[in-house]
Amino acid sequence: MSKSREELLARKHEILAFLAKHYQKDPSKLENFTTKYPDFSESDIATDPSSEANEVAEYETSLEIEHALEQELAEIEAALEA
Repeated sequence: MSKSREELLARKHEILAFLAKHYQKDPSKLENFTTKYPDFSESDIATDPSSEANEVAEYETSLEIEHALEQELAEIEAALEA
């Protein structure tokens, strides 16, 4: 069963709102966003060596979410054009 046009548009707007709130818009591509690298302070890293590992893990997770949502947007766009 395919989703209705209204459901697809609603989901598209949800994804775009989430991406706009949590990611930086890529001005060179329509509906493309870039993941911000978390900025843990040097004092956090100095007092807790695992902070640097947490920073990398947070970035990787955020990047995966961004790519999954962008893929879903592409699929929605394809469905809306069909």
